[in-house]
Amino acid sequence: MQKSLYKGFFIENKTGIPDDWKVLIKNKVLHGHLSAVKKSIDWWSDTGAIIPPKEFGDMGETAINEKRDKSRTEEHKGFQIKNDTGEEKAWYCLYHGKLAKGSLAAIKSFLDKHEK
Repeated sequence: MQKSLYKGFFIENKTGIPDDWKVLIKNKVLHGHLSAVKKSIDWWSDTGAIIPPKEFGDMGETAINEKRDKSRTEEHKGFQIKNDTGEEKAWYCLYHGKLAKGSLAAIKSFLDKHEK
């Protein structure tokens, strides 16, 4: 279970599902994505009106989670090669303070040539 305190309200997620955060405001349980629940709390704090989190949507969290799911890291010859987008030619690596970018195979080949 995850709990968070935001502007005096306890927000909790018992299931671990990203859109299952809950808060109690004026005897009403509101649930949704964490950022949308926080937006509902902000709205209540500013106006005194209760707006359900679903009215705010997922506030971009789905795209953030999808990006996080696509990121990968590989280790080769002591260097970390990373890809944040999942695209074939979006790999990158810091090589002695310089950025090497391209496909995973190209970066590994570059490291093989220069690190003997």
